[in-house]
Amino acid sequence: ERVCRQFLQQHKHQPDAMMLLAEIGIQMKVYHDAEFLLESCIALYPDNQRAVSLYLGLLAKLGKHDLIERQVMALPATVQNST
Repeated sequence: ERVCRQFLQQHKHQPDAMMLLAEIGIQMKVYHDAEFLLESCIALYPDNQRAVSLYLGLLAKLGKHDLIERQVMALPATVQNST
């Protein structure tokens, strides 16, 4: 986690690092941080299907079904057709 955070400090908004840190957060049950990271990653990279998938999976795990519906409706058509 520490190494990933240090990397992100030098390479702000690098999507793979953001997703990795979110996955670490999910494993450590730090869901708020993971949710924020994935939400930010999707805002910056809306076509990143892996980020969308991780985010929707986390929202489902947290029982945030209303957010899932809103997120799916806001996705670009290219991502909606492949999820």
